[in-house]
Amino acid sequence: MVVSGICVLVGSVGLPTAVTYYVARQPTGAREIARSLAIPYLGQTLVTIAAQLAVLFLFVHDDPRRVQVAAFISILLVPGILSHSYGLGILQGQERFRPFNVLRILPTAVYAFAVLAVFVAGMASLVVLMSTWALSMFLGGLLALGIALRGL
Repeated sequence: MVVSGICVLVGSVGLPTAVTYYVARQPTGAREIARSLAIPYLGQTLVTIAAQLAVLFLFVHDDPRRVQVAAFISILLVPGILSHSYGLGILQGQERFRPFNVLRILPTAVYAFAVLAVFVAGMASLVVLMSTWALSMFLGGLLALGIALRGL
């Protein structure tokens, strides 16, 4: 999770934060601002995934198979975190604070409940826990970006 977080932070080069500023500054241009970021978003996602794969290879190439599988699953965090960041940036810039506040905690809340369910069911393992985190962040990110873009 730390590797994904660092890779996405570096790979995003501050664009999600800039989205908030420019959407707030030019509310009528929000659709055009979002459209202009489609190619950079895809580029950031691909480059960050490649960087994360390289870093993870260095860290886990000698580790047990379950660690390698969990590391590979963590790749879903890249598009999830980037989508979440861009979606929240647009929502905040548009001052749509209700969906912003719900969506910013949604992935973590879903993950917390999923972890509880996994432990209660006795299915806890590194791969299962990474899968729940990656899926909650990936789906939460897509939801945040989808709601933000739909509001444009």
